[in-house]
Parts: sequence; structure tokens; C-alpha cells
Amino acid sequence: MVDIPAGPFMMGGQPYDNDALPVREVFLSRYSIGKYEVTVRQYMACEADGACTRPVKTYDDDSLFNYGGEDRDRDVYPINGVTWEQAREYCFWEGKRLPTEAEWEKAARGTDRRMYPWGDAPPSCEYTVMYEEAPGCNTYSTSGVGRKHGDVSPYGVHDMAGNVAEWIQDWYDPNYYTSAPTRDPTGPETGSKRVTRGRGYYSTESGMNVGGRNSATPDEANAELGFRCAMSTE
Repeated sequence: MVDIPAGPFMMGGQPYDNDALPVREVFLSRYSIGKYEVTVRQYMACEADGACTRPVKTYDDDSLFNYGGEDRDRDVYPINGVTWEQAREYCFWEGKRLPTEAEWEKAARGTDRRMYPWGDAPPSCEYTVMYEEAPGCNTYSTSGVGRKHGDVSPYGVHDMAGNVAEWIQDWYDPNYYTSAPTRDPTGPETGSKRVTRGRGYYSTESGMNVGGRNSATPDEANAELGFRCAMSTE
């Protein structure tokens, strides 16, 4: 876990991110967030303990999914093919929770309004796991967590631009920013979709900025979607 100090940051997307406007100052209390995305090995430990269920999608269904591909070094790859509820259950098992949307964004960009975890240079396979000539930097797969040393935020959090997108605690509302609290926002009370943040190994430069928002129905389980955990520390 990486400690994120209390304080303000500027939250919001670029002018083309219609659902991530207006840009506004948001104050967050101190919290901590996973340095890496949760791996297959970690998820399997939760399953072995009886607290987590088998991912909806596995390597047996498609080689794009990492669970079941441990003999191919997938044990240190991010778990994917899990639903929002499965992600939530894992974090609960660790005594944690999924991060809020604001927590994820501050951990990814820091306080200097950068577009990407590493700064403002355009995304490429030099920095992150993305689509460049082919998916996953021409591997057609995710990567082991933390292997792209360029995809590191100012706080030292890894893989927040590419590799897999990540489940977020909040419900999704495209108009939420127009009336959201500016101190420790936790998202709408209800909804039909959950927020996802970051992008996956099939993503191109377009839309990879850390202010961009995405969403998925809670029962969705796809190869580009994983998660990391967070916890309040004050």
C-alpha cells in the first residue's frame, strides 16, 4: 500500500471528457492505495481461504484472461475477468475496500494537474502497456504488474494508465461532477453502472488521460478490467 497524504488536488478531465467536467478542486482525507493491481496469485489466496469465488472468465475461456494461466507466468499478472462484486469481496477480505473515483485520480496524477501518471508526454509502450502496433505492446496480453517503470504516479503507484482498467467503488453518473461534493466525494447513492478508471492493453493514446471516466455494469467481467484496493487511514 502507498500512503496518500490529506490535501487538495484538481480533479477532472480534458475538454473532450464531457462527463469529467467541470474541473474542480477536491480535498481528500489521508488514505492508502495498492501500489500494484491485485494479481492472480493474490486473488487465488483469497479463493483458497473461501472468501473469493472463481473469476467469471478464466484462461480456459480465452488466453486473454490470466486466472488459470499460472504455468505461463500469469500468477504475477493482474487478475481480470472478475465482476465488481468479486473485486469488492477481495478487498473486504484484506480489510480494505475499492478506491473512490477521487482517490484513484489523485493517486494517479498527484497535485500538479498532469495528464498521465508520468507527466504530459504522449502514451507509448515506453511508458505503459497499451495498443501500439498490436495489443499489449505487441504481446496480445496484459503484463506482469509493475513491469513498465514509466507508468508510475508521483506517489509511486504503478500501472494506472494501462495494463488493465480498474473497478472503482462509486456508482457512475455522467453528470455527477456538476453537483459532487468537493470534500471526500463517494459518488452517487445509486446507479446502474460502476465507475472504472484507467485503460487496458487494448487502448490507444486517445482517452488514456487520468482524468477520463469509464463505466461498466457490475456483473461485467472482461479481459481489460481488474482492480486494486484502498483504505482510509484517518
